[in-house]
Amino acid sequence: MVAAQERRAAAVGAEILRRGGNAVDAAVATSFSLAVTLPQAGNIGGGGFLVLWLPRRGPISTCAAAARQPALPQALPIGRGEAVAVNFRETAPQAARADLFLNPDGSVNRERATRSLLSTAVPGSVAGLAMVQRRYGCLPLATVLQPAIDLAERGFPVGTELADSLRDAAPLLGSDPTSRRLFVRLSSHADGAKGSRDPLPNPYRPGELLRQPELAESLRCIAREGASCFYRGRLGQALVRLMRQRGGLISAADLAAYRAPWMTPLSAPFRGHRVLTMPPPSGGGATLLQLLQVLEPLDLASMGLNSAASLHPMVEAMNLAYRDRNRLLGDPDQVAMPLDRLLSGGYAAAQRQRIRADLRARNSYERVVEWALFACSGIAVLTTIGIVLSIVFEAVRFFQLIPITDFLFGLHWSPQMAIRADQVGSSGAFGAVPLFTGTLLISAIAMVVAAPIGLLSAIYLAEYADRRARSHSRRCPATRRRFLGSS
Repeated sequence: MVAAQERRAAAVGAEILRRGGNAVDAAVATSFSLAVTLPQAGNIGGGGFLVLWLPRRGPISTCAAAARQPALPQALPIGRGEAVAVNFRETAPQAARADLFLNPDGSVNRERATRSLLSTAVPGSVAGLAMVQRRYGCLPLATVLQPAIDLAERGFPVGTELADSLRDAAPLLGSDPTSRRLFVRLSSHADGAKGSRDPLPNPYRPGELLRQPELAESLRCIAREGASCFYRGRLGQALVRLMRQRGGLISAADLAAYRAPWMTPLSAPFRGHRVLTMPPPSGGGATLLQLLQVLEPLDLASMGLNSAASLHPMVEAMNLAYRDRNRLLGDPDQVAMPLDRLLSGGYAAAQRQRIRADLRARNSYERVVEWALFACSGIAVLTTIGIVLSIVFEAVRFFQLIPITDFLFGLHWSPQMAIRADQVGSSGAFGAVPLFTGTLLISAIAMVVAAPIGLLSAIYLAEYADRRARSHSRRCPATRRRFLGSS
């Protein structure tokens, strides 16, 4: 099973499974396809996180090359297999400064933070996806990328969601010649009074065919040369030229130095099951585990779906968790974080005691960050042999940063260095308010701001899945023994 935000990209992953690929192959194929079919969010110019669980013992029916790979030092043993995470978020260029997005008076320069290449960080998607596929995939990288290449070269009918995004972003996209050519087009409009013809934006409409031959060439280069094409080869050289011409900071040395590190996932029990998630610099993983531990003893299902009695403790638990997130979480290379305490049972019990049925606590955010509701694109793959993989790509806003490209990329750059607020105690470029002290961690990976999407529904689904799993385990104990052992 492959689940993704865009159906054509998900279908690519399913087809890769039918061709003999495993979950890693399918996820990587879907990821690169999203760069084609979901240009407002999926892209090869950004970054993300990956969490993978795969079996190591028992009936493993994956390819021999993947099965023989030795366990990584960062791998976490879980049942009959192991879990590992990859951080392929963007990193700041070496030339970045802590005051990069500040005016002389100390206020935030939002134009510089959201509309210039100064806020572009070194992309990580290509490095992370290629590294995971090389280690755990079964098919050649060229085979995995070919469906995405075909979609970009032959084109696909634009759907309603993409058409709406292109229409809404038309003024911004039209301000850059390359993005205008790729996504907007121009039509002539006759001025009856003067007889002149002024070009007007003419974004793609539903059903029209969108071809991206430049992106196809970029993907073909990656398929042929691997990540080196992006970081040391033709694409990397084109990126550096763009930065020099348009005032960006990314250098050839930044690209050559980029690494996507393997990491140990965070793990915590929830009603007899083991929950795996991404560690920092992702803020969502630790926040999710805090929420689950606070809410675990509560019988939310008996309180009624979407009732005040069930929504109130969930909202209050989120409020408490996000206070900790804003105040204590950050880049692990730069900030010491008390994760053991935050994820302990004792701390969860103390937080639970702070939730009162008759009182609403003060909000942990100064104002709602609207863009957080649609800032991510995610992929989940589950195979019959038990390999489970989840990827989250981070984007700030749809088509947020212009210029998009000036070379063979059909992608957008996310202004990731502007995610962190530029002044402590005030809203930054995107409205989030940091509660920590210290300067902007500009030399480090930007911490994820986007919320764990759909947590209210996820908790109900977790309860439902828990009941179904326990029922199925009683009827089919072999399933539990096969993948999770006797524990």
